Amino acid sequence: MKFINIHTHKPRNSEHIVEVNNLFLQDVDSFPDRGLYSVGLHPWHISNDEDSIREHFVNLEKLIVQSRLLMVGECGLDRFHEIVINQQIPVFIEHLVLAQHYEKPVLIHSVKAVSDIISIRNKLRISVPFIFHGYNGNEEMTQQLMKNETYFSFGAALLTIKSLQDIFKEIPTNRIFLETDDSDIDIERIYEIAASILSISIEKLKVVINDNFTELFYK
Repeated sequence: MKFINIHTHKPRNSEHIVEVNNLFLQDVDSFPDRGLYSVGLHPWHISNDEDSIREHFVNLEKLIVQSRLLMVGECGLDRFHEIVINQQIPVFIEHLVLAQHYEKPVLIHSVKAVSDIISIRNKLRISVPFIFHGYNGNEEMTQQLMKNETYFSFGAALLTIKSLQDIFKEIPTNRIFLETDDSDIDIERIYEIAASILSISIEKLKVVINDNFTELFYK
């Protein structure tokens, strides 16, 4: 059974790993025919050019019907970034509306913005699943998110942050994924640590995450 890396910017193209590559729109045409990917406008990359943003969504809608595009995103809200939140919100909403229409899960980037994201999701009645990538929330935030159809993807921080390891143990295993994001740490190492935290074998963890992957994308 293969390792699943739900979110990476540094693909290894290994026959032992299923990778979901995060792409810029302009990179999709050169991406291998069988590769799985996600596309979205990251909140850090939002410009003041409304025509450019509009073009992004026109092109995203052309791609979204492809089965290889598994998720919309990463997209979301980041209250620590210089781009003001009121500029980020309309772009995030546009992603959600598109994902809802085409029934695609959404890969979420969130920094100090979980309450905002939940509020927007509820207001728009978005029912497609959210995957919070690079998750490092606290217990209160985690409990809040578990009331919704939310998945949690953990990356390199799981190796070193004890409080995050404790949170990881509390989340039902049918809601977890693992990722490398833009780190140089191998996905196998992240699985090793995650399995140790859960006191299960790596092979058992691979089964769990493969089941989650199938449930989310292929049912």
